[in-house]
Amino acid sequence: VNVQDDDQIDIQGDISGDGADNVQSPAPFVISAVATDVNTVVITFNKGMKEPAAETASNYDIERFSNGTPVTVNSATLNTGGDSTKVTLSISTILEDVEYQITIHGLESNDGGELSTSHKKRFKKVGPITFYSVTSGPWASASTWSKTSHSGTPNTTDHPGNTHKATIYVG
Repeated sequence: VNVQDDDQIDIQGDISGDGADNVQSPAPFVISAVATDVNTVVITFNKGMKEPAAETASNYDIERFSNGTPVTVNSATLNTGGDSTKVTLSISTILEDVEYQITIHGLESNDGGELSTSHKKRFKKVGPITFYSVTSGPWASASTWSKTSHSGTPNTTDHPGNTHKATIYVG
């Protein structure tokens, strides 16, 4: 993808692997936003970002995607240790497995490119997954497992065989 001249790009989903290398843009954009815990979000840009705007908490707005409930951004810290592509946000507590949207305003890259107005990115803090056996059956069959209880509705896609670090209750 080639973004021309003063055009800007706003990618809602994550770019993984070498995906960011395949987007040529004079303007900066967010590659990913990752909740490392329920009080921290790390934003990775495709280019190094300038201080002090990148470290101004009011340049970041976070809300629960489903209902707009705001999340407080307490502080923003630019990683200046040779890699100014990452900003770490300290935030009020968010819920696990709930999608949030961050809107970023007024940032500029070290090479003078401007982030698109109201640049948006979605993220969620993925919590631990618990499976309960609901029937006797194959381990790798989603219909054998529920995420709510032993009498809960069986899954349609997930099971212990395709999930890492799950807690499993058989009984």
